[in-house]
Amino acid sequence: MNKFALLLPVFASLALAQGGKYTLAVSDLVGEGIDQSTAAILSDRLRTELFKTGRVTVLERGVMQDILKEQGFQQSACSSDSCMVEVGQLLGVSHIVAGTLGKLDRLYTLDIRMVEVSSGKIIYSESVDCQGSIENVITVSIPLVAQKVSRHITGSPADTVTALAPQVPSPPSPRYGGLTIQSNPPGAGVLLNGSASGATPFRTERLEPGRYLLRLDMPTYKFVDDSIAVTAGQVEKREYSLEHTVSWRDSVAAARRDSLRTGLSQKPAARPESGTKPRKSPAAKITFCVLSLVSGAAGIYCDCIVQDRIGKNNSLKAHYASFPDNANYADYSSRISHNASDAHSYQLAEYILYGCAGLCAAGFVISFAF
Repeated sequence: MNKFALLLPVFASLALAQGGKYTLAVSDLVGEGIDQSTAAILSDRLRTELFKTGRVTVLERGVMQDILKEQGFQQSACSSDSCMVEVGQLLGVSHIVAGTLGKLDRLYTLDIRMVEVSSGKIIYSESVDCQGSIENVITVSIPLVAQKVSRHITGSPADTVTALAPQVPSPPSPRYGGLTIQSNPPGAGVLLNGSASGATPFRTERLEPGRYLLRLDMPTYKFVDDSIAVTAGQVEKREYSLEHTVSWRDSVAAARRDSLRTGLSQKPAARPESGTKPRKSPAAKITFCVLSLVSGAAGIYCDCIVQDRIGKNNSLKAHYASFPDNANYADYSSRISHNASDAHSYQLAEYILYGCAGLCAAGFVISFAF
């Protein structure tokens, strides 16, 4: 390829400049704290953003390299003023832009200078800082600098260009969702996707997003089945009123009927003396009351043990998840299984004790008829 063919793009750029647009060349940014390939990508993005402003004509990187190579100029990245002027003269452009891109911890700083080739003077310089990731530099800092450079070289009023405000990186999206369950009466067992998870009132904030099958189980009460969608960053709240089973209602009604028949079949008791009331023995009431309280207290104790085993498993999972490289998975699996087995056994005992407490409470109520 001869020199005339390589210079054709330059002549075309000059023709466009005479039509009202300035011709720019962008030297590759010099990377400080980042690799040069990343700096080259950002340099190409700066050329693209300058071209998108529609105010200037920008030489392509490939054309620049071909012309400089033909002219025997080997330096690909140029940051000194004298070097920029020399490159601008070889390329035949009116202005040349160069600069550096540095990184310090999580802070990126972009320093840009624009030199007028004819005078060799720096006519514009700009520094833009961006905290966060390199993506913010590409989407925020580079377009902002391109707008300012093109506005300055063409003399456009500042109020005709919408400045791009630096954006603070948004916090990471939440990973887990939460669930709160209340029941009336409380104490119902909570099963999520068939696994025992505790008892009402129930609350957790460490559920993976998705749909869960819920079941509430409590002795002498009907099952409650529901499907709940858990969304990351949100806490779903549910309240349920539990209803007694038909069999429990029938047993209470039958007990009342039996007590009524027994009372009618017995001979009427001797009338008490005038001015006195018949005394009823409190032994049955006291017995049923004590049994109901003891059974309920034992059920609550079993529920506390269940919650303790579930809490231990959650702590184990969090502990081993935090140290995956040093985790003893055999010990972890054994302890998880042991806690789960204990929770299941005590939960079964809890249901039985609550059932006994309910029956004793029913007996206590019925005893008032005698």
